[in-house]
Amino acid sequence: MLEYGYCKLCNQFKPLLNESHIIPKFIYKQGGFDISKKIKLLSYDINSKIKDESGVSPIFDSKILCQECDNIKLGKDLEDYSAKVIFNKNLSPRLAPINIQNFVSDGNTRGNIFENINYTKFKLFILSILWRASISKNIFFDNVDLGKHEELIRNMIYNCDAKTVDIYPIFIQYWWYSNITTDIIIKPTRIRYKNGFRYRLVMSGFIFDIFISSNIVTDEMLEYAICPEGKITLIQVNEFHLRNEVTLFKFLSGTD
Repeated sequence: MLEYGYCKLCNQFKPLLNESHIIPKFIYKQGGFDISKKIKLLSYDINSKIKDESGVSPIFDSKILCQECDNIKLGKDLEDYSAKVIFNKNLSPRLAPINIQNFVSDGNTRGNIFENINYTKFKLFILSILWRASISKNIFFDNVDLGKHEELIRNMIYNCDAKTVDIYPIFIQYWWYSNITTDIIIKPTRIRYKNGFRYRLVMSGFIFDIFISSNIVTDEMLEYAICPEGKITLIQVNEFHLRNEVTLFKFLSGTD
């Protein structure tokens, strides 16, 4: 029997679910490619030691969301679409991302530019994971504390309003072309950046950098962020960071 309480997303007094995943289920299942495969949960400490936290506790919280917000607002409206985009699976040609350019910059930065991305759904999906991590009581997310931004992001998610590109800009990198496993989730990190913070989420071969506070990202940087025109730039992790697992994990956790 579900207990009643105030849902963290809609703020209404409703029956609350016993299990609400902070990181969506499809991330663990690699988009459904191998549902028997378990992704490692890792943290990285200042002594250059990689700690496997897979058995610490499940990555869900109880009694934080109602069924409508968990299953529809977050699940159907955001996660269903984003799962298909991330794993390039089961999207009609009309909705599928289009790879319009592979590039190598003067600084030997490599990447891919995609169009036809639903800016609102995809940006809010990533922000929703950060927001859920902030409201979570799970120790795996104890680095995430959005403070006043928690309510601002909650409003964006609930009202399906992704704002402009400079409001909580998001940048994406990936390393799936290397020989190092992508079947990991790194404990989120918070790094001070100018007069604000940058949060880093690492999941299944992707790095999501989310900048908190306004006016801390230059216009030049914003060209690489998820943008309202539906364009997204994916940057390959530099080979320097892929020499071995330690150098990669230092980079992923923001301690390099």
